[in-house]
Amino acid sequence: MSSVDAHPTIVYPHYVRALDEEKAQLPSSFPREYSEEFQHILPKLLQRGFHILTKLNNQKGNLSNISKNFVLSHPHIHVVILRRALDGAVIYLAYVGSHVQGPSGFMHGGATAALLDDCVSSAVLLSGPFAMTVQMNVQYRKPVPLNSVVIVEGYVEQTNGRKTVAGGKMYHPDGALYAEATLLFVRPRLVEPKM
Repeated sequence: MSSVDAHPTIVYPHYVRALDEEKAQLPSSFPREYSEEFQHILPKLLQRGFHILTKLNNQKGNLSNISKNFVLSHPHIHVVILRRALDGAVIYLAYVGSHVQGPSGFMHGGATAALLDDCVSSAVLLSGPFAMTVQMNVQYRKPVPLNSVVIVEGYVEQTNGRKTVAGGKMYHPDGALYAEATLLFVRPRLVEPKM
């Protein structure tokens, strides 16, 4: 079984597919009680110019890195990834399960930060050369309830040489803000192997 088959709940982000001709399909193993909510939210995101990213069998480079991310391979965080071609913004439409608990009934702050970092990193990787997070500042606004649907949005603010400043936010589908972040990414210099 390939690594893609091992995680059937994940929609891997490997190419943009316009959904004008077809209804958006969620992975079959999404929790059924949230499928209807996802189907309600998706058209709103599509109206904002986002398209679902889905998988290709063979992928190299930055897109391959995204599919192996910590969050996207986590069995208790289910994600549908969307991207807007106009500005490269990325959205994770996510179901957060109970296995990422921090305070009783709420998502762990570290899991919130990881989800933000992952989404913003996807926006950075899809917009240019490989870069790594070197600094992240998260402002927590409201606790995230477990077993809920969240929208995480990542976007590039500016790139200057090897540095990229990017931002992200996590919010409830009704717009209530859970957290926001500013991140600094740096494209690493090539390191020659020691002989």
